[in-house]
Amino acid sequence: MKFQDAPGHHHAKHAKAPPDTNINTARATKRDPDERRLIAAGWVPKDRCGPLSLTIWQHPDTGFYSSREVALRRLDNPT
Repeated sequence: MKFQDAPGHHHAKHAKAPPDTNINTARATKRDPDERRLIAAGWVPKDRCGPLSLTIWQHPDTGFYSSREVALRRLDNPT
C-alpha cells in the first residue's frame, strides 16, 4: 500500500478549492481611495518586486503600464 493510498489520509489536491475570488477586489480593500478609483475604472494593478516594491497600473483600453501618478492623471484628465 502506498502512503498516499492509506485510508484516512487526505492530500491537499483532494481538498475543495475556495470559491472564486477576484484578486483585484480582494486587494482593493487594502488600498487607498485613489487606488480603489483606478480599480473601479478598470485599471489593473501589478505589484512589482525589487527594492522599491512599486505597483504599476495597466490601462484598461491600451494595456500599457503606468505609474500610479500617471494613471491617476489619465483617469482625471482623459484625452
